[in-house]
Amino acid sequence: MDDRIFIQGNKVIELVDENYDNTTPMEQLISETYNVNATESRFNQICLESNTKKHYLLPIAYNNVQYVNIIGLKIYYQIENVDYCKIIYPFKFFNSSNRKTIITKYE
Repeated sequence: MDDRIFIQGNKVIELVDENYDNTTPMEQLISETYNVNATESRFNQICLESNTKKHYLLPIAYNNVQYVNIIGLKIYYQIENVDYCKIIYPFKFFNSSNRKTIITKYE
C-alpha cells in the first residue's frame, strides 16, 4: 500500500518451520545476501490446496532506506475462479529483538 515498500518477489520462500525468532538473520533464511534496496518485485503465484497450512517469508525492500514499523499489506487471491482482495492494516513490525513472532490467521 506504500509504493516505497515492496516484496522482493524473487526471494519469496516457503518456510519449513513457523517458529523463527525475529533475530534470525535474513541471509540464514534466504541462503543469500539480503539487499534491502533490491528492485525486483515480481514473483510467481503461490497456489495452495484447500485446507492446507503453509508459511512463507516475504522479504521486503525499500526504494530509499527508511525506518518503518507499521505498514499495510494488500493481498490478491482467488478461490474457485472468484477474485478477492484482503487488506491487512496495520501490519506491525517488531521494535524489540527479544520478541517472538505472533502468528495471526487471516481467512
